Amino acid sequence: MKSSTITIHRVTKKDDEAVKAMIAGILDKEFPAEERLYLSEGIENVSENYSHRGEAFFAAFASGKIVGTVGIKQEDERSALLRRIFVKPDYRGKRIGSRLIQKAIHF
Repeated sequence: MKSSTITIHRVTKKDDEAVKAMIAGILDKEFPAEERLYLSEGIENVSENYSHRGEAFFAAFASGKIVGTVGIKQEDERSALLRRIFVKPDYRGKRIGSRLIQKAIHF
């Protein structure tokens, strides 16, 4: 992995396919038995599926490519669920997951 600046921002419709491809790649290699179940649960059109009040989907970008994700969905008035926390293997150990989680919590 080349050294590059990591930026984190909310995904848009143009990011949907790249998010799905990144998550599918990780699931296929690391969790093949669970891939079909997790891909079917809200991973299509994440920008739309996480667009309601109390919801957001963020991605970490390096050189314009998605290298990590996190989603947050409001459960009730006092709690929310963190979902879809993934970081590409080459980018692990660089605090990207922590930064994504902090971004979601701050939201």
